[in-house]
Amino acid sequence: MIQKLLLATILFFNFITPSSAQDSENQLRGIWENAEKQLQLTLSENNTYEFLLADGQKVLSKFSIDNGFLILEDPGKGVNLNYYIEELNEEKLQLLDNNGSPIQFERKLNTRKTTANISKNSNSTSLHNHYKQSGRYTLSENEVQAYVNFIEFVTGNAISNENKNKLIHDSEREFAINPRNILKETHSFHVKMRSAYYLKDPLQIASLKNSYAAQAHLHFEQNDMDYLSTVGKIVNDQNLVLAFDKQYNLLLTHTNLNHFIEYLLFLNNLQVIPEPVSKQEIELFKDRLIQDFSSLPLDMKKVVSYGTIIKNTIVENWENLSNKDKIIFSAKVNEQLKAKYMTGQTNATASSSKSYIEQKKEVVELSQNMWKLLQNYSLSDYNKHLDIITQLGGTRIYWEVSDF
Repeated sequence: MIQKLLLATILFFNFITPSSAQDSENQLRGIWENAEKQLQLTLSENNTYEFLLADGQKVLSKFSIDNGFLILEDPGKGVNLNYYIEELNEEKLQLLDNNGSPIQFERKLNTRKTTANISKNSNSTSLHNHYKQSGRYTLSENEVQAYVNFIEFVTGNAISNENKNKLIHDSEREFAINPRNILKETHSFHVKMRSAYYLKDPLQIASLKNSYAAQAHLHFEQNDMDYLSTVGKIVNDQNLVLAFDKQYNLLLTHTNLNHFIEYLLFLNNLQVIPEPVSKQEIELFKDRLIQDFSSLPLDMKKVVSYGTIIKNTIVENWENLSNKDKIIFSAKVNEQLKAKYMTGQTNATASSSKSYIEQKKEVVELSQNMWKLLQNYSLSDYNKHLDIITQLGGTRIYWEVSDF
């Protein structure tokens, strides 16, 4: 499962050339400075680090070496940051960021601590399950987890044991051929997920999730499955695509649609007198949304495409509210939506043109409330509902309420 939101610092990315993990640990310990960027990185003998940033902020936690990665543990108990070392000697440490730009550190003089008492058996990794080893490289649970996190994020579903075993098997096969290449690839997936973990706004997270899913789908349509190899195949197997709007790069999946319908039913049930909705009506409703997805107004398309995140952030917050706060939330939401219904009816009366929903209701007769909820619910309404949640002590941060 995906961890909670990371503390955002600096990302570094590339290869390592030292002869062994132990030698790397010995050489790395000390204080490193970058005068240009006003950075100071202290790596201590007890495997702790202190990162002093230009604004005076300090990041403190533990570090380790694994497969040539300098791993800085996240003090917020999130996913560790893996740094690749391009060059390391007694006086110089050069790292490359994820754009390939070099960042040089020079050792601060007269401050290097002795390494004579470092245990040869010091634990250089917190990983507890190693799958394969090749020289100084190790294929471990952390590498496979990079794929798992990506798949579960993009699809919104937990990966099956069968698919996880397939990831392990295929990774072992590739690792035997080119261990360095597979570690580069897993690191790239860690970077992809950090892009999501650093975001706080659920709609930004939903947009990124949609873009990853749409990218995989486009490669699948073009039969270019080498792009994501096994990962791409699992994503496309799990991510049942129902409709795709190429103009806006918006993807409607089975999971997002179901979660969006669940959310509309949740809003319906918040009303003083909920309107009954049959299973048959729901299926007709889904069919109509799939068929007309490309012709939906853009905001409506986004609401449906972001169904999983929209539903999770509101409903899971709701479940943690007290009974008193649930009543307050329901009242405020109903007041807001009722005001929109009234405005919509006034505008409809004044205009001779029929809205999208009015046109579709003539084709398929469905629950009045469901149609109203769809027509009147927008991303701005979602943000207003999040505002109500936070006023009642909930959170706007998706990673604090979701398992994925």
